Amino acid sequence: MIIYCISTTDVGKRLKAVSGWDNNGNGEDYYGFSALPGGGYYDNNHQDMGNGGFWWNAGTTCTTNSENKCVYIISSYNDGATPTEYGMHSLFSVRCVKD
Repeated sequence: MIIYCISTTDVGKRLKAVSGWDNNGNGEDYYGFSALPGGGYYDNNHQDMGNGGFWWNAGTTCTTNSENKCVYIISSYNDGATPTEYGMHSLFSVRCVKD
């Protein structure tokens, strides 16, 4: 998924699957991405299963002075997609798209 480090208020809702999200946080799957809340593994724990999804963003950084990589977080609690930086030791989802 390539979403350049810009967060909009409804991009998460447009990417989320129409079912499978906890707390009535389902989306509309506008782009056919069908994002599901697989959670992620960070801080030595598997976290946010059912409530959040984390996707690496094509190996880019969100800032120019970071060794961490950009991850987009989609949550059942809001409709945005939030860019955040994590180290490469974290385990998050990827989406491969054939060009």
